[in-house]
Amino acid sequence: MESKKYSIVRRILAVILLLIGGATYAASFAEADATHQAVIGMPFTGKWAYNAYVSPPYTDVNSSYPSVHAKYYGDWATDLYAAAGTAVKFEVPYATGALSYSWVSVTDGSCGQRTVIAINVDGVAVGSVYYEHLSSAVKSGTISNGMVVGYVHDWGGCNPGPHVHIELKNSGNFSCYADNGSPGTTLNEGTSLGVLGSTNTGERQACSSIPSGGPVVVYQSFAGDFNGDGVVDFGLRNISTGTFYARYGPSYGVQTSFTWDNSISTYQSFMGDFNRDGVVDFGLRNPSTGTFYARYGPGFGDATQTAFTWDHG
Repeated sequence: MESKKYSIVRRILAVILLLIGGATYAASFAEADATHQAVIGMPFTGKWAYNAYVSPPYTDVNSSYPSVHAKYYGDWATDLYAAAGTAVKFEVPYATGALSYSWVSVTDGSCGQRTVIAINVDGVAVGSVYYEHLSSAVKSGTISNGMVVGYVHDWGGCNPGPHVHIELKNSGNFSCYADNGSPGTTLNEGTSLGVLGSTNTGERQACSSIPSGGPVVVYQSFAGDFNGDGVVDFGLRNISTGTFYARYGPSYGVQTSFTWDNSISTYQSFMGDFNRDGVVDFGLRNPSTGTFYARYGPGFGDATQTAFTWDHG
């Protein structure tokens, strides 16, 4: 017969395992949660689904309409047409939270180059976007919304008419596409093409709705003695714009701010007295490169900036 002490230990372990199991389930459920969504936009101003206007019915012979077009990677696919040499941009016109990105390894095909970007919203993986038939495809380095990921190229017979093939793939359930009308319709750069994080139940399905609105503003809060008077003050950082705000002084009535070029949304912020003047300074870390940045000096906005890269970063 087990001792009373051993029995208690077993019960505690059982509760811990139950909690771990519950946490695991919650994390899995979050991947399919419609509250985490990102809208993928047109990478340039050009024609969608075909290079000439097509009336229904649509087939994979007369168009690349998403409900019928062949796909190789994602939940649906279409072709986007523009002149050779047009810059292809990674566009996320709207998301329901803070965005972060990573590269997905992919090999090039026989008709141009490919690149794939995975997207997180508030740390939750929502899916990835795939670009095909590029020239000078970008596959590494810092990823930012609106960056150029390659160029439209005329690859000859394997790619009739210069265009980019694009596919969206959800992390859970299925991505949906925006019905932008008949193939051949001209769309402006940034126009919604589809949603990652949607809860559609099958492939090649149109979106029932597309989230929209102004940019989501997410702040990080922190505290420190920003004016050297021995009193802890309040601070905020807008991760979308890279603007730091500090509020200090009697009744916290004084506010100062500055925008730091390195303050992109994927960077981590921290604080400390980096130059030993008794005033808390600002720091950033780029998690993809391991580079640390420190900003210090009177007024912060006119501050000195130093940087170094740490192998363990």
